[in-house]
Amino acid sequence: MTVTALTALRRGRVGLHLEGSFVCALHPDVAAELQPGDEVGDTRLEELQSRSNLLFAKSQALRLLSIRPHGCQELYKKLSANWGEQAAAASVSRMLELGYLDDRDYAARYARELVRKGRARDRILRELIAKGIDRELAEEVLEEEPQDLEAAAAQVIQKKYRNSLEDEKGLRRTQNALARLGYPYDVIRTVIRHLREDEDYYDDTE
Repeated sequence: MTVTALTALRRGRVGLHLEGSFVCALHPDVAAELQPGDEVGDTRLEELQSRSNLLFAKSQALRLLSIRPHGCQELYKKLSANWGEQAAAASVSRMLELGYLDDRDYAARYARELVRKGRARDRILRELIAKGIDRELAEEVLEEEPQDLEAAAAQVIQKKYRNSLEDEKGLRRTQNALARLGYPYDVIRTVIRHLREDEDYYDDTE
């Protein structure tokens, strides 16, 4: 097949046209090896696409990691959706080699952020696993920073539901909200009882 054109596309990509038809987008570093009139067979085309996908995947990985930390699986899923499993795996491996990926550090950071947002341990564990963090690692991270569930639940109530403890409708709303955040029902009941009896019971959570 003959290269008939190399056209500029968005985001720096280069369109490869063979026999007058658009075939694929190449990374500019790969496209620089070609010029109109070159002959490209199926094997060479596959190799050009593979190398382009790898370069694109690495560029996206660096861009994503410059915005915020990612877990290995989270990054892999995003990259594989665009560039395929092989390019995604190779890019994740390269980011690990460069020290840009660390699942333990990512899990600890993410867990602290979820604690700040009022999530309880069980909910945090589920969210870490959903992000691709190994369950054993997620549990280790959470054990390193134990959470006072009663104090945390009280803080959520005092911030968002202080005025919802006087009637049944408000109580149900508060209980359901805390349950969604991962607090066990026995903890919820205990905290609400204490706050209804003495609103200063958890003053040290302020």
